[in-house]
Amino acid sequence: MKILRLMIVAAICASLLALAACTEDPPAPEQPPNIQDITDQGGEIHISPDLNEPRSEYPPAYFDPADPDFPFEIPPTTGLFGLTDDERALYEAYIATSDLSVLYDAPAVSVMKIWIQAGIDGNNVHEFNLYHPDTLDGLTLEQFLPPPEAPWEFIGTPAIRQLWANVFFSQIDDGELIEYPGNGANRAVWVFYAEHEERISLSVRRNNDGVWLVERGFM
Repeated sequence: MKILRLMIVAAICASLLALAACTEDPPAPEQPPNIQDITDQGGEIHISPDLNEPRSEYPPAYFDPADPDFPFEIPPTTGLFGLTDDERALYEAYIATSDLSVLYDAPAVSVMKIWIQAGIDGNNVHEFNLYHPDTLDGLTLEQFLPPPEAPWEFIGTPAIRQLWANVFFSQIDDGELIEYPGNGANRAVWVFYAEHEERISLSVRRNNDGVWLVERGFM
């Protein structure tokens, strides 16, 4: 099985939309307000709405897996995805500085785990910057980031993303690094199995400074 992005929230989005389509007389969704509304008087910019306010027509239970009314089934797992103490220190240093050089001595699997954790936590800029630039195929940061007005069901929550990470990545430490023939130690694939027997492979490539980065599209 090939994993696209950790943002498996896309599957949840589809379920949300299907559920909404099946309900009787669903309320018409409100059009998201324009985030930057430039008035006619003097060009003053008003930022609205408050991005800390909910932006969804769905009830809070849809976004809290611990809520008894959470309507979606996420496969249970025995293992949990998480960082080791050393990986957590590297993650926090990277998030604080945005400096890839702090990952210079990190093994490939640790970089992959830090990339996954950035996705779980919603640190999307840091997640994007852990892709090897030669594999982006023209994708820009602006295209990668969710639009500011996107409703929460299209963004997901850390709790939901953590559960999906458990499903796919709880056994990632038990994998094997296989180097690509003819590429020295600069490209490799990390192969492991999820708890539900899915075979998962994540490709990595060193950048010019020798730091392992994730190859987007080669999973």
